[in-house]
Amino acid sequence: MPRLGDYRFILDTVVFVYRNQQQAAEGRKAGGTGFFVTVPSARAPATFHHVYVVTNVHVTRDEARTLRVNTRDGGVDLLTVHDWVSLADGPDVAVAPVVLDPNHHVVEAFRSDSWLLTQEEFSRHEIDAGDDVLMVGRFIDYDGVQTNRPSLRFGHISMKAANIRQNATGYNGPSFVVDMHSRSGYSGSPVFVYRTHGSIFAKQGSIVGGGHLMKLLGIHWGQFPERWELSGRAPSAEDADPAEAELIVDGQYVRGLSGMTCVVPAWEILRTLAEPRLLDLRARAEATLPT
Repeated sequence: MPRLGDYRFILDTVVFVYRNQQQAAEGRKAGGTGFFVTVPSARAPATFHHVYVVTNVHVTRDEARTLRVNTRDGGVDLLTVHDWVSLADGPDVAVAPVVLDPNHHVVEAFRSDSWLLTQEEFSRHEIDAGDDVLMVGRFIDYDGVQTNRPSLRFGHISMKAANIRQNATGYNGPSFVVDMHSRSGYSGSPVFVYRTHGSIFAKQGSIVGGGHLMKLLGIHWGQFPERWELSGRAPSAEDADPAEAELIVDGQYVRGLSGMTCVVPAWEILRTLAEPRLLDLRARAEATLPT
């Protein structure tokens, strides 16, 4: 992946999600990540967009209602989310309408009609295992205190379609499995699939050149766990510094996260944005726009 260049704006699409304003103000190591998406107005698409924040249902289940957004004066603003919306028996995706001030907030958003990958685009671009991905999210151990500091992680698609049960909702729909390390705090992060000019890939037995591609693949919702066996020895008199040796008993295990990250496809975000309550809210807002 080359430097972000023209895509550096994606760092400003990310917002950090906290349980309450006190945790957000303190930069507490809790919560997750979200990002902004806009839906163009049906009545005035050139001048008005409906703005939403997107994250995971399991992030909101912890009563997370505070968003920490960077401001143009070098500080942060704390926004309150009043109502998260998700699909009944749907994927681990939650969205909520928000009001942002571009003159005050340092924010960008993804247009739903151009950035979010559709099933048709998925087929047309022949996206498959091996395609490169990147994720923008919250490295919870160093995410900034005075301001948000998003971080990037990189990998590639390992499986393009896997039905994996999403514990937060019980949904057993398709997920992308990507070979990319993650950890607590990245839940709700946007994940992108990309190809640079000159990329090559196999097609019908031939190696062909791929054009440029940068799309929102989906939203990170979890990782496969692993069990790691511990083994070692007790310190002995020959140890240079016995105080640094630790006794590890064979047969003991710790539970950790693998390098396999699960991603809800972007078209499930589009489906969530079409939830009836959100459609009704958009219709009411549209009715107030000048003709």
